[in-house]
Amino acid sequence: MEGDAPTYGAENGLQLADMVGVAYDDPQWDAFLDQLTLDEQVDLFSQGAYSSLEIDRLGIPSITMLDSPAGLNSLFSELTSAAYPNEAVVGSTWNDELAYALGESVAGEALAYGVDVWYAPGMNLHRTAMGGRDFEYFSEDPYLTGKMAAAMVSGSEDNGVLTTIKHFVLNDQEVNARSGINVFASEQALRELYLEPFEISVKDANPSGAMSSFINLGGNWAGGNEDLLQEVLRGEWGFDGFVSTDAVLGGWMNPELAARGGNDWMLAVLTTATANTMKSAVDDDPVGLGEALRDRVHTILYSVAQTPSMS
Repeated sequence: MEGDAPTYGAENGLQLADMVGVAYDDPQWDAFLDQLTLDEQVDLFSQGAYSSLEIDRLGIPSITMLDSPAGLNSLFSELTSAAYPNEAVVGSTWNDELAYALGESVAGEALAYGVDVWYAPGMNLHRTAMGGRDFEYFSEDPYLTGKMAAAMVSGSEDNGVLTTIKHFVLNDQEVNARSGINVFASEQALRELYLEPFEISVKDANPSGAMSSFINLGGNWAGGNEDLLQEVLRGEWGFDGFVSTDAVLGGWMNPELAARGGNDWMLAVLTTATANTMKSAVDDDPVGLGEALRDRVHTILYSVAQTPSMS
């Protein structure tokens, strides 16, 4: 029978190509996910550093994810690409059409290089003139930041390259930023300042991805914070994309917390250590953590199915 029925290979069953265009909540995803082994799920979750895990038997490609807000760059291979004005300069123009054009231009280059996901735009706020990464962020103003970021997201995603709004949230200083600094803020300050750019970009541009922050928010790591990732980002704002960690640099960036809290990918260069930690945690709680891991893998594969690698 012709139409929308999935194609089944004689040996491989459902392939990821069969899932392209299938809604996230379609029951067909359950049939596809049932084909994955536990080890494959752990490895998919653990391998999110610049490239993802390939599973050939299910037609799952390895996708490429690269930095940065001022144009594509690679830490691990040679890449000759355009260097754009940094976000502080772009934000100073107050020109969202220009920000859209920048996203559009980077997407064209990304497609030429086979890049599926762009780790951008940066959306934290300028809190001091001496901020170490101010050049990667648009402004001290949350509304301007949100609008410019939304335009850049749309420019890229309208042309087929997924974006990752970052760093969610409160990654607004560099001092001790990579050692698990603990940041405190009132809910009013969070909502009026630090969350607002992300909310604007999610609601205006529907980005495919977000990158969680290094920081601990009131004692809870942002990448494992269910209130932040599930209740606010997904629940209140309707975000339906993937969440990746920033580079995994310390034990506080715990993969078990990430899986339970709604963080889908670990940007872990040392994937074996992350995978081993996760496998041990699943052994201790095969039902609860196993269910959370399946949700993370569901989101990962739903996202991979939308990338240029699947077209």
